Amino acid sequence: MSLPVEIVVCTILLPAIVSGGLAAAVSRLRGKWSGGLAIAVAAGLVAGYLALPWTPWWPEDSWQRVAYLAVAAALLAAVGPLLGADFGKGWLLPLAASTGAAWLLVPTWEELRPRWLLWWVLLTAWMFTTWTLWAQRGLRRRPGQQLVLLAVTLSAAVPVLILSGNLKFAQLMMAAGVSAGVAVVVGAACERPGGPTDFAVVLAVALPGLLLNGYFYSFSGIPLLSYLMTLAAPAAWLGIDRCPAKGPRRRTWWLVGWAAAVLLPAAAVMLAALAT
Repeated sequence: MSLPVEIVVCTILLPAIVSGGLAAAVSRLRGKWSGGLAIAVAAGLVAGYLALPWTPWWPEDSWQRVAYLAVAAALLAAVGPLLGADFGKGWLLPLAASTGAAWLLVPTWEELRPRWLLWWVLLTAWMFTTWTLWAQRGLRRRPGQQLVLLAVTLSAAVPVLILSGNLKFAQLMMAAGVSAGVAVVVGAACERPGGPTDFAVVLAVALPGLLLNGYFYSFSGIPLLSYLMTLAAPAAWLGIDRCPAKGPRRRTWWLVGWAAAVLLPAAAVMLAALAT
């Protein structure tokens, strides 16, 4: 299978079809299954992963666990409310899930062992922060802005991974982003905008997991800061959401916030390009 076919079929079309189809199905269960769209997003990602010819079905390395851990997080998010444990309420469950996922996603190479614990703590914090930012209550009812932030985030994360020499990780990142974007569109069309558990849990695993492994698997010299700056878009939106409701400073606050949401991810790509 040629690279263009891989990208179109495995990282775009198949994740979009699987995620969109399941999102349409679970959207019919309004009020009965909160977090159901998380299953759709994770299913789209794992479908793209399994369709790629170079990915083993049984994970052997840390990065190969990302898709399966995203499914596990989505199942936990979807089933949790039925068991009285809701990702959208409180911080303990997301923190516990981030801790467990990070444990499985940090490589156990000999050269990483002296600082393995530090990398585990960093990835845990990275995942938990990603979930916190994407699960903002002000964002959950704005599917249009969700799509913009997703696009900005992917426009930074994918080039950074490509520049680091990890095209495979970039393809998986695209599959995760496409799955989330299609689920947001279908959910909005079905009058069910994404809730805090719908795709935040999947992004919390996929984005930091792929980016940190991209850092480990790269010999490009791209600094860790470039990978971390992909959080800038949802972080800047948090400031936008806190802007004054009225007054002359509202427009300035809004413009500065969106400028940061766009320019900081762009700066991450520029920093990566300069380091290669």
